[in-house]
Amino acid sequence: MIVAGDIGGTKTHLALYDWKKDRVDPVRLESFHSADYTSLEDMLTEFLVPPKPPTPIDEYEAEKDSAAEPEEERPAEVPLKIEAACFGIAGPVIQNHCQTTNLPWVVDGAVLAKRFEIPNVRLLNDLEAMAHGILLLRADEVEVLNAGTPPPHNQALALIAAGTGLGEAILFWNGSRYQPMPSEGGHSDFAPNNDNEIGLLHHLRGHYMHVSYERVLSGPGLHAIYDYVRDSRKNEPTWLSEQIKAGDPA
Repeated sequence: MIVAGDIGGTKTHLALYDWKKDRVDPVRLESFHSADYTSLEDMLTEFLVPPKPPTPIDEYEAEKDSAAEPEEERPAEVPLKIEAACFGIAGPVIQNHCQTTNLPWVVDGAVLAKRFEIPNVRLLNDLEAMAHGILLLRADEVEVLNAGTPPPHNQALALIAAGTGLGEAILFWNGSRYQPMPSEGGHSDFAPNNDNEIGLLHHLRGHYMHVSYERVLSGPGLHAIYDYVRDSRKNEPTWLSEQIKAGDPA
């Protein structure tokens, strides 16, 4: 079995695959709210041994079995045998170790390997992992949002993904294939180009010590842009204000 994971600041997706000689078959896929867990270890524990809610019949059978069979004689649950695991994490990965950017987590590949008895555990930056996946997509699996001019073959490519934060990666040609390379470019300084953007920068500096592009182009960034437009133009409709207060502002 193989475990794969996409660890984001808002959601985490975990998948279990059956690794056969010539293919990998999906077994289970689950999504979790990242902030509900104190660590990836806690989340993995729940994922690898998912709790089964008891039904009235289950409870009756359990009581009957416990009365008829001594506790020590009941067969133990056989744990999953995981051969390898790989996790794409929103944050810089250094020597298979990551302090996540938008979560209070520290993820260490060696710790995970020991805790879950997995021989091979690899951590990747989430955009680096995404870049590996994009290289495998067929043309009919890609949706063009804004048609442009394709770059010459073997030229470097850029990958940008806005979510809880702003992820970026580079794909460079190494002589035989494209090689993904992680980047933390989303944390570079936001550089305004006109008066309106300068106003946005001043607004954001009232909330953050460092204003990066991630503060603008992300889920929270869209909310920040809206706040700036609302505060500077004073024309927010009442119905919209009420709707924002009732739900997720981003």
